[in-house]
Amino acid sequence: MNKRSLKRKIFSISASIMFLSFIGFGNLCFNQKVYAEITKSENEQFEKLSKAIGISPEEISNCLKFSCGKQNEYSCELVIIDGSDEHKDCYISLFAETDSNEGNKEKSEYMQYYLDGKLKSKDYVESWFSRSVNRINDPLPNGITLMIKVNNEVVGRIGLGPLTNSKNDPEIGYAIKKEFSSKGITKHAVGASINFLKLLISSGKYNFKKLRATAKEKNISSNKLLSDHKFIKSEKLIDDGYGPELEYYYYFNEENK
Repeated sequence: MNKRSLKRKIFSISASIMFLSFIGFGNLCFNQKVYAEITKSENEQFEKLSKAIGISPEEISNCLKFSCGKQNEYSCELVIIDGSDEHKDCYISLFAETDSNEGNKEKSEYMQYYLDGKLKSKDYVESWFSRSVNRINDPLPNGITLMIKVNNEVVGRIGLGPLTNSKNDPEIGYAIKKEFSSKGITKHAVGASINFLKLLISSGKYNFKKLRATAKEKNISSNKLLSDHKFIKSEKLIDDGYGPELEYYYYFNEENK
C-alpha cells in the first residue's frame, strides 16, 4: 500500500469514528429528558428552603421532577409556590367563582370532592394564595405548597402541612385543572411530594412520622391514588368540617404503623 492509499485509509477510518461518535452524542441529546423550566422566582423559593433545611436547591428540585403519560409525554416538576401571576391564576382557575353561572356549575361539579365542594370568592382565593406564598419565608416553614408544572404550564397545586407541629400529623391535599386530570399526573405528583417529605425528614429539621390524607367515599380516583401509594385506610369515616370522608395515613417508617 503506497503512502497516498494509506492516508486515504486513515482518513476513512477517522471519519467513520467521528460519524459514529456524532450519532452516539446525538442519541444522548435526543434521549435526555427535559423537565419543566424553572423560573427565577421559583428558583428563589428553592433557595429559601435550602437555607432553612441545609440541602442544596438542586437536590430539592431534582426530587420533585417526574414524567408520566403515554411514552412519558408529560415532563413535569413540582415547584414551591411563589407570588407570580402564573401561580395565582392557577389558584383562581381551580377554586374561585367565575363570572359565568354555567362555568361555575361545570367547575363545581368537577371540584365537588375538594374541601367542602364549594367555589370561593376571588378575594378569598387571592388571600389564601398570599398566605400560602408567605409561609416559605418562615425560618422553618410549617406549611409548603407545591405547584404542579406540566411542560412549563402551571396546572395544579399540592398542599403540605402542618410540618412543625408535633401534635398534628402533616396532611396532603391536591387539585389539578380538569383538562389535566385522568392522565396520571396527580398520582405521580403525589409520589414526588412523598419523596420531598422524605428529603425534609433527612435534613434533620423535621421529625413527623406519618402523612394524613382524606377523600370522599365517592371519589373513586382519589381513593385509588392513595391506595396505590400505600396509604392505609382507617376503618371509620371522619368529618373535619367538610362532610364525611375516609381517612388515610402514609407511614414513613414501617415501625411507626
